[in-house]
Amino acid sequence: MTFLTETALPEELRRDGADALLWHDLLEDSTLPLPDWTSERVRGLVKELTFPSFKEELETLWFRSEEAILLKLYDKTSNLLDGTWMRDAQWNRYVAHTVKIADHVEAKWGALNGVRMARAIAIPREIKAQATAYPRSPGEAERLR
Repeated sequence: MTFLTETALPEELRRDGADALLWHDLLEDSTLPLPDWTSERVRGLVKELTFPSFKEELETLWFRSEEAILLKLYDKTSNLLDGTWMRDAQWNRYVAHTVKIADHVEAKWGALNGVRMARAIAIPREIKAQATAYPRSPGEAERLR
């Protein structure tokens, strides 16, 4: 997990944050409960990472702890890496939200690798398609300029 390699962050936060990201995904993707042995801190972070809807997340994420907002950046980045299923409009809303989170995280925690990764992949689909196009002929090269 990328979060564990963020050596600019305290080790305890990296360890608990990685656990919270893992358990958060488990709750999102299954009906399984958190294990009884999960620490209270991790349980709290999981609760802060979980929203009933994307709309509610957009509206209320900013009232969660700084640690939860930090972790949400890694969650969103992971989702974008696996976001081929999203339609263009949904992808672009997700990207805009991820960039906003990245801005917030960078202001609070600095230029973490997670911030750099989020910015590298959080590209709206229209721009992404154009940026990854490559010319197949001299005439096509002119058209792409």
